[in-house]
Amino acid sequence: MSFEQKAQQLTGDKPGIVPELPHCKGARHVTGIPALRIPTLRITNGPVGIGQNDCVGLDTPPRMAHIHGLHVDTALYSHASSARATAVPSAIGVAASFDPVVAAAFGELIGEEGSRLALHVFEAPGMNLARLPLAGRNFEYKGEDPYLAGVMSVAETRAVQGKGMIAMAKHYVGNEQEVNRGSMTERIDPQVLHELYLLPFRMAVKDGGIGAVMCSYNALNGAFSCENEEMLTEVLREQWGFQGYVQSDFFATRSTAKALLAGLDHEMPLPIFFARDRLREALDAGEIDIDDIDTALRRRYVQMFRFGVFDRPIRQRDIDFEDGGRRARAIGVQTAVLLQNG
Repeated sequence: MSFEQKAQQLTGDKPGIVPELPHCKGARHVTGIPALRIPTLRITNGPVGIGQNDCVGLDTPPRMAHIHGLHVDTALYSHASSARATAVPSAIGVAASFDPVVAAAFGELIGEEGSRLALHVFEAPGMNLARLPLAGRNFEYKGEDPYLAGVMSVAETRAVQGKGMIAMAKHYVGNEQEVNRGSMTERIDPQVLHELYLLPFRMAVKDGGIGAVMCSYNALNGAFSCENEEMLTEVLREQWGFQGYVQSDFFATRSTAKALLAGLDHEMPLPIFFARDRLREALDAGEIDIDDIDTALRRRYVQMFRFGVFDRPIRQRDIDFEDGGRRARAIGVQTAVLLQNG
């Protein structure tokens, strides 16, 4: 691979037509390199089911904006037509069942629909702790108990990945609130950090075999998550033996050399800090080596091979919404629990 090809593969692409699906415009993919037989990698959000599936119609009205110096069509990130999939119960509802079988059914439904839509990466499970009642995304998580969150997330991860999608644990770590999440610093005692906040992620890695992790917006104990070497390398890889890759939350990357050397492998959604010119500057300054770029790419490609992304064509199939609706309703029934004091 040339340097230009490597740089292009380190980030999400600008919004535009998905090469293998010319009827789709999308904003959540890494465009492939046909000459090297590297397929386009398609990513979806969705702790509560498939969302933003990287495919909106060519006639979708554009909504242009300048983001970090790039002129992009922001409609492709959030247009309603991009989320045509079964509406499933909330993740915190699934956790309320206290039943890993329910979490597995949740993951199987999502994995099947993601595969039918020719999607490869599922940005979930979410496993931050619902310790703040006003946190805006508690519905995506699995409650305040870290062990419960871990058990349910492991079951979901295994089910999603069993359908050929790469699951991505998020938001690593300490992203327990939405207000000021991009600028706030969490200070958490190491013992509390490992016993509470890190436990679900550790379980997802060691018990679930998760393929990817998403670093979060916030800073933790003095370092922003996507350039936090202690979390991304010392804990995640050296202590836990994580073999997958780390992707940034959207626009959570804050540096080039520092983030890459700390253990960030992939920037989303646009080429900003991992853009070609910035990578070249870092290389010329001796801040990084080409081997650092190779390592980041290798980590992601290994997971793409592991889950068959290189082996199957990008071909969409219809979703059976009637069947999906029945299965989602059955999951929803199991989320309704009644507790009685003994």
